[in-house]
Amino acid sequence: MCITLLNMFAIRLLFLYIAMQIFDTVYDVALIFPATWVTTALCVSIYYFSGKWKRDWSESASPRTA
Repeated sequence: MCITLLNMFAIRLLFLYIAMQIFDTVYDVALIFPATWVTTALCVSIYYFSGKWKRDWSESASPRTA
């Protein structure tokens, strides 16, 4: 969830801030949205294939003894 929020809001706002100063048409700025979808998909794929989510899930799912 943090990866998605970071990419969809922080990265998108950064890209939009830069694009607004470089490009002057709405079409050029609108291309930022698919670009951030791609960056989000790449980041989530890297996280998924790294296997870290499996370790985090298995640690939280294991029963704790008192």
